[in-house]
Amino acid sequence: MVYNKLDTIVKGFLLAKGYSLHWYIDVLKYMADCLRDISFHTIQNINTTVIQIDEDGRAKLPCDYIDYVIIGRIIDQLVRPLVERGTMSNIENPEINKGLILEQSTRSLYDFDYRYYNTYGFGAGQERDSFKVLKKDKVIQFDISLANTEFYIEYISDGSHCDTLTNIDPRLITPLQSYSDWKLKQHNRTYNNQDKMIARDLFYVDLNNARKQINSISLEQIRRIVHRNYKQTIKT
Repeated sequence: MVYNKLDTIVKGFLLAKGYSLHWYIDVLKYMADCLRDISFHTIQNINTTVIQIDEDGRAKLPCDYIDYVIIGRIIDQLVRPLVERGTMSNIENPEINKGLILEQSTRSLYDFDYRYYNTYGFGAGQERDSFKVLKKDKVIQFDISLANTEFYIEYISDGSHCDTLTNIDPRLITPLQSYSDWKLKQHNRTYNNQDKMIARDLFYVDLNNARKQINSISLEQIRRIVHRNYKQTIKT
């Protein structure tokens, strides 16, 4: 797919509307805001980066992070994914940071034959390929055995890191331009309320059309979804 730069879209909009370059910053701000808003429900920009895990097994989340798609380790050309584990503690354990393993205190919490359970592990055993996202601290907590390593992450961006060189899907050009036209009229006293309402409605029409093109689904797909989820009920 061929993408367009945000700079090209802004300049094309100014040329089509007959505005001078003095309005460049205003229109760029409007389009960046629109792109950020529709990132949550329409396009969901996927960013990719490599995160560094510190000695405590923690890595900082990207500043535009919303949710992760995959977190894993790069092996050749493939990504071996890790598994999120919700039972990880949200606070740091000072004993773990010192490199100590609390085997004795862990065994004392349970009254059973440790040798039997050691064969099968506690639950699923020691899960070294695990992590937990701590949004409050804006970090990802990994297993302590993964400290001082690098990991691959794909995540949904909030669109806040967009600039003039951001690549834009061609199907979003029309709603971006409609949004800018609406905001320019909204902040201009020469337009009456009716013109502003028409510009706003036109933006939502263009946005809905873009959603249909991006998230298209056919009638046959709908039928198959219904058929897959059809189950017989128990008759009494």
